[in-house]
Amino acid sequence: MKKAQPSIVDIAKELHVSPSTVSRAFTCPEKVKPETREKILEVAEKLKYTPSKLARKLVKKEKTLSLVGVAMPQIVQPFFFELLKGIQEFLHKYGKHMVVFQLEEEKEKVYQFISEEILDGLIILGDIPSQQAKKRFHQHTLPYLLLDIYDEESNCVYVNNMLGGKLASQYLVSQGAKKLAMIGNIDATIHQIERMNGFKRGVEEEGVELVYTVMTEVSEKGGYEMTKKLLREKEVDGIFYFCDTMAYGGLKALRELGIKKAIVGYDDLPMSSWVGLSTIRQPAFEMGKRSVEILIDYICKITFEKSSPIHVCYDPLLISRQILW
Repeated sequence: MKKAQPSIVDIAKELHVSPSTVSRAFTCPEKVKPETREKILEVAEKLKYTPSKLARKLVKKEKTLSLVGVAMPQIVQPFFFELLKGIQEFLHKYGKHMVVFQLEEEKEKVYQFISEEILDGLIILGDIPSQQAKKRFHQHTLPYLLLDIYDEESNCVYVNNMLGGKLASQYLVSQGAKKLAMIGNIDATIHQIERMNGFKRGVEEEGVELVYTVMTEVSEKGGYEMTKKLLREKEVDGIFYFCDTMAYGGLKALRELGIKKAIVGYDDLPMSSWVGLSTIRQPAFEMGKRSVEILIDYICKITFEKSSPIHVCYDPLLISRQILW
C-alpha cells in the first residue's frame, strides 16, 4: 500500500504546535516567530513534506513571490474580464500580483501544474475542481476560492442566477410581453441551467406563455442568427438572452428586420448602457474585490482543520433602459 504523503498535521504533531502555525510558516512567514519557523522547516525537510517549488524556496530561505493565480476556462466570456478588473485592482492594494492560467481540456494536469507553482493563493473562475485537485491543493497548502460558481465544500463568491432569470421574466412582462422566449448557452453550464429555471419560474408566476427556449454559442453572432431564426418560426414579443453579448446580436437582428421587441440581457457590460439595453446586473467588480479579501484572509489564517467554508452570494439587479431604435 502506498504511504500517505506527509501533511502540515504531521509536522504540527511532531512539534506540538497547531496546523495553522505550520501553514503560516509557509504562507505568511513574517507572522511566525523565527525560531518556530526554523523548526518547522527542518521537520518539513525531514518528512519530505511538499517537495514543490514553493517548499524548496522556503527551505533555502529565499523570499517568496507575492503571486495569486487566477484559473479561467478556455472560452472566456466578457463578464470574466470585468471580474478580473476587480481582482487585479485589489490584489495590487495588498501588494500581490495576478498570474492567469487557462483551464484546458485536461484540467487535472493544469490543476496539478498550478498546485506546484510558487503561489500565495488561487482564484478559480466558473469551475469546480475535482476531489483530486482539491486534495492536491490541500497537500500543497494552497488556499483557493471559487468565483462565479457555487460549491458547498469550497470558499466561493457567486450570484443568485435563479433570481436573475426570474427578474428577466418580470421585466419582459412589465413591458407588455405575453409570449416569451429565451436564447441560451448551448454549453448547458450551471449558470445557463439556473437562469433558465429562474426564468421559467417567473413565467409561471406571471401567468404568461414560454413559447420557445433555444441554445446557441455565446457570441454576438450566435445571438444575431438565433434571433432571426426564432422570429421566422415563432410568434414572440419578449426575449431573454443568456448574456449581454448575445443580446447585442439580437438587437442588431431586430433593427435589420425593422421589428421592435422587449428584450433583456444579463451581466450589464459597459456597452449595454451605450446601446440602451435593459439587463440583469452582476456586481462583477465587487465580486472580484470580495474574493480577494476572503483569499488574502485565508492566506494568512489558513488551516486545514475542518471548518465551514465561506459562501458569499450576491443578488443580481434589474437595470431598465430605453433602446433607441
